[in-house]
Amino acid sequence: RRRVARIATRLGFVPNAAARGLVTRRSSVVALILGLSPNPFYLEMIPVISMRLAARGMGLMIFRMGDTDRIEDTLDALARHDVGGCLVAAASLTREAARLCSRFNIPIVMINRLAEVQASSVNCDNRDAG
Repeated sequence: RRRVARIATRLGFVPNAAARGLVTRRSSVVALILGLSPNPFYLEMIPVISMRLAARGMGLMIFRMGDTDRIEDTLDALARHDVGGCLVAAASLTREAARLCSRFNIPIVMINRLAEVQASSVNCDNRDAG
């Protein structure tokens, strides 16, 4: 194994995450869905999320939703990109969206959002925050 690793390094081999995903059936990319409004709270989260994912050998893909976009359409795009998970900071999670997440096997975490269905979420406590 060490010999192969030395030869791979000498030849400049770089592992292909997409090819690894075909074998492991898991993606190393997490999607972040944002809205069009430039909310500083969400914009400041991007580099933090990106660094935390990179430390785990993962990447971040950002999707921006317009005011008239449906989250279901965005989730369909996520499935085409074969993301390993999704952070939602732009919309509510409808029953149809939850069904799509289940069908596409995309774990979802809502950020400062409430879901119409049972879903993981991270929220601020505005009352205790002052």
